Amino acid sequence: MWCGRSVGQAILVCTLFAFSNAETGNKSSTWKAAGCGDDIIRGVNLGGWLLLEPWITPVYFEEVNIGDLQDKIVDEWTYAEFLDIDTYLERMINHWSTFVTREDLEKLAEAGISHVRVPVGYWYWDVDEGEPFPAPNMDETDEFSPLFYLKRVLVWMDELGLQASMDMHSGPGSQNGYDNSGKRGEVHWVDDTYPENRYNIDRSVRIVDQMTQTMREWVDSGVIKIETLYGIGILNEPHICGYESGNKYKDVCLQDFYPKAYDAVRKYFNAEETNVVMDIASLGFGDYVGLFEEPTYSGVVLDAHSYQCFGGANHWAEE
Repeated sequence: MWCGRSVGQAILVCTLFAFSNAETGNKSSTWKAAGCGDDIIRGVNLGGWLLLEPWITPVYFEEVNIGDLQDKIVDEWTYAEFLDIDTYLERMINHWSTFVTREDLEKLAEAGISHVRVPVGYWYWDVDEGEPFPAPNMDETDEFSPLFYLKRVLVWMDELGLQASMDMHSGPGSQNGYDNSGKRGEVHWVDDTYPENRYNIDRSVRIVDQMTQTMREWVDSGVIKIETLYGIGILNEPHICGYESGNKYKDVCLQDFYPKAYDAVRKYFNAEETNVVMDIASLGFGDYVGLFEEPTYSGVVLDAHSYQCFGGANHWAEE
């Protein structure tokens, strides 16, 4: 185990995720947490697995950007849009089944990692007319369903004592215009039609509800222990609430979506069971002062991403 050294010596990661040391109750007497036994959270991210990102998995995009499709497939939306459904599913099933293995997770546990963030796409629970994704397959026993692979990895994590932070990585309409939202380009999770048009915001709340319900069912049926579920991340990097709009939509996150998504999680899990993870949304920590405080809110974790391989901080990766 690498606990005697910096975790950075064990595993090089591009982004660091700020997890809280919030404790959850109802611990199983037989459960043993992975990590270094010092109550320090050391986490990594399963990026590029259940939501494709071309900078993480370039080969999956290089192989299909050929002929008439050259430079057209740039995110998972266009992956599903331009490939026929059978080809899309065949390629995704191969990816889901091989990109993250039990051996990978064993290496993480051996290295002293305690927490693993698991980004997922909203379309695994909800697909609208006009969207290119297959209809959700909620049968987690079916190897054609992404939930089969999600459940399998959570079971492995449960057996190894790793804790999962589930993360809704994509918002309908795109919450930041990046490929990590599932669709690169214009942002319509919220736009100038708000507040009259709040369809994608309300839909996102429903999807968080659906994802959380799935986690509740798996805990209640004994698929995983409650200790394995560190938290539910309600939406990754909704930068439209911050710098992308000049903070114009700040309150869409802080006063509208975040409180509603928090309530959706708390329908299924109380604060002693799991945390609600809120992305800082490219706002300042000061913007959260006085918000989401006890007793109205509890078990809230603020997730801030400090990138060390993009922009001005890239010297960390180059040195």
